[in-house]
Amino acid sequence: MRLALAALTLLATPALADPELAEGYVTAPYAGASAAAAYLTIRNPDGEDLRLTGVSTPAAAEMMLHETVEEDGVVSMRPLGEMPVVPAGGELAMAPGAVHLMLTDLDPTLEEGALLPFLLLFEGGATLTADLPLDLPPYEHGAMMGMGE
Repeated sequence: MRLALAALTLLATPALADPELAEGYVTAPYAGASAAAAYLTIRNPDGEDLRLTGVSTPAAAEMMLHETVEEDGVVSMRPLGEMPVVPAGGELAMAPGAVHLMLTDLDPTLEEGALLPFLLLFEGGATLTADLPLDLPPYEHGAMMGMGE
């Protein structure tokens, strides 16, 4: 009887919804550099907050979460103090000028448009796999100083 009740309890427990990738891309390194940034938006359709615990890609030797901060008019990047949370029913946007992924020693053979595989790990065992396209830095598209307008 206890086993049957335990089984019913498991069946009644709602399954956690997997996190989803709303969008994402990796900027190609500037000429002569081997570091790049990855920007992505993660959706959490679940009713509970979801903390990111790790990110990996075979396309880079190392990956770190950074945040862009401005102090006394000077903008700089620094490692993120703790892993970010994707709020319940919300999104975590990793964007230029905010929290983002820094990739070091990016594979130099990669070309624009290449898809870089990423694995994101979350507290509680949820995972998200995504292939993010490698895009040219903004200045390569003529967007710097309004040239793309």
